[in-house]
Amino acid sequence: MKMGCSTVFRVTTPPFARASWALVGVGCVLAVANSFALSTQVSSALYLIATLQLAPAVFISVRKHRPDRAIWPTLIAIATLSAVAQLLDGSFSTNPELQAIPESLFLGVQVLLAGGLLFIIRRRLGNEPFSVLTDGLIVALGAWFLIWIAFLQPVSQLTDQTLLVTVLGATTLGISAIVLFSLATLLFGDEARSPSVWLVAGAIAFTLLGDFMYSAVDSGRADFSQVHASSAYILCLFFASAAFVHPSISTLTAHGPVPQQRPLLGRLIVTTAALTIPVLVLALTDPADNSDRAVRAISIFVLTAAVTARVIHAVRANAQTQRELIFSAETDALTGLPNRPLMLTHVSNALIGAWSESRQPTVLFIDVDRFKNINDSLGHQAGDNVLVAVSQRLRNALPSRCIVGRISGDEFVVLDAQTKNQTDAMLLADRILESFN
Repeated sequence: MKMGCSTVFRVTTPPFARASWALVGVGCVLAVANSFALSTQVSSALYLIATLQLAPAVFISVRKHRPDRAIWPTLIAIATLSAVAQLLDGSFSTNPELQAIPESLFLGVQVLLAGGLLFIIRRRLGNEPFSVLTDGLIVALGAWFLIWIAFLQPVSQLTDQTLLVTVLGATTLGISAIVLFSLATLLFGDEARSPSVWLVAGAIAFTLLGDFMYSAVDSGRADFSQVHASSAYILCLFFASAAFVHPSISTLTAHGPVPQQRPLLGRLIVTTAALTIPVLVLALTDPADNSDRAVRAISIFVLTAAVTARVIHAVRANAQTQRELIFSAETDALTGLPNRPLMLTHVSNALIGAWSESRQPTVLFIDVDRFKNINDSLGHQAGDNVLVAVSQRLRNALPSRCIVGRISGDEFVVLDAQTKNQTDAMLLADRILESFN
């Protein structure tokens, strides 16, 4: 009789993960309902519901998932500034002079978003944030130029906004481009994209979509109700809540696996487009007035300066990488001494130089007696310690003009290109022997 048994493993989704995706579904339903709302009162009520549901999501995240405390000040500041800016924007909509206050708060939200994304990128990808920041700055400046021509310059002629409000709005949209670029870098460069990363990305993407939809309506480039823009904000709030509720929020800033290939081609295409498209637009369009001409000139100048700084940084980084590679290829990893190929180069150069001067370069070969016995009896770690100690003694005993190298396991070479006769060579050898007595 044969008997067999089988075990069935059932993978279950954690309750908070299911609740997270349920919030996404509710947000989509409310966003669609908001788009078809017949009155602004209904739209305002739906937006209020979306705003209020964020608080319990944050409370659950703090109590259950305990995400990195380093990001909490930024998150709280973003939530506070956003709420205050929304309230003041509605209150000061009829007062052009006070409209600069909510615009400043919106600008602060974008700055915090950009800084928070750079922090997450550095934690998860281990990249130096300067390269991401400069590439994002180039994209932002190029986007700012296009935003000025497409949205802001027409708005300045259609409305009675002050110059300060216009500049603040333009800067906010420009930094939004940095946020979008950093978001793309995080998504394309991270091999371990957790659900919380996708949900945070969705929240940021929808808030940027809402900003651009409002700008399109204000500039007259689009003819639809601003209720549709508020639908994007509703989705943003529910995606943010879903990110907080999901258990993977605790690993949002955790360092992930190093990707084998960086998305350099995508970054190159985006940054190149951010440089070339504004230049083409500048060449094909005429400024509307003197202020438009001044804004265009300043924008292109700053964009050129940013590109120049990025090129200088890339050249220096490439040179530093080449120096590190050359040093690694020509240096013994254990002792830090020149290896066999580099020592052969030094000896060859010393012999070539000796032909034109009255010198006789000295090359001394040194090996460690009974080194194999040390390795076999005490282990390789003890043998490595002996080799490091020998290299240190040789460095300390010899003058600075001498070059000490390790050419194989326990074999060292000393080169003195300044000796003139055999007597100098013998004195150098005696000095080495005395250092080991």
